[in-house]
Amino acid sequence: MIQFRKSLIKLSLSMLCILSPLSLYAKQEHSHSDSDSGKRGKHGHRGKRGYHGRVGEPGLQGVQGPQGHQGSPGSPGVQGPPGAPGVDGTTAITDFISVIAFSDPFSNQPVAGGAPVLFNMTVSESGSISGTTPTGVFTLSETGTYEVTYGGPFIITSPGTQAPIIALQVGGVVLPQSRISSEGDWQVLSLIIDVASEPTTIEVVNNTPAPNNSITIARDGGNVGFFLAIKKIA
Repeated sequence: MIQFRKSLIKLSLSMLCILSPLSLYAKQEHSHSDSDSGKRGKHGHRGKRGYHGRVGEPGLQGVQGPQGHQGSPGSPGVQGPPGAPGVDGTTAITDFISVIAFSDPFSNQPVAGGAPVLFNMTVSESGSISGTTPTGVFTLSETGTYEVTYGGPFIITSPGTQAPIIALQVGGVVLPQSRISSEGDWQVLSLIIDVASEPTTIEVVNNTPAPNNSITIARDGGNVGFFLAIKKIA
């Protein structure tokens, strides 16, 4: 009996030795499990702001937008300074005369070879140019440059013989470049002459060659048969 108890005590001690580490391991595992399921801790402090990053590369240029509406007109600007004086104008023409052969018998007159055309009406006259109508002779009392314009319809008195010719005679000399011819239609010529001496006479003469060189100043359908205008330009 005593031997049985001793054996039982030894067995109990052996079992205790075996179970004690297991019990301790179980307690440790239980302790770890309780730690994992504990209360959540407080939030930590926010960290410091990081540094700004580098500026990126410029992007591509965008598409051009539509044109905007026209703006309202701006206010008028201030007045500019006066401009420079202009150049001097040309000298006014103060010496001139204009005459016409008006109404019968002057607008339908016969003119013998070498004779002047007669004018009976002065339209305008000023300055140093004078004339005596109806003689057909006009006088330039100053030297200078003159513009002379003359013309009208005229015909040969004896048809079929030759073409009638009118010319300008200055100081008794016919100017070759002044000849004009007509067969009843209007013919007009304007030319520039230089007068080196004064007084100098001007006439429009019949320059048709002889024989049968008489001409007739024809009407233009009204009362005007011929005209002459003289003006000093320099």
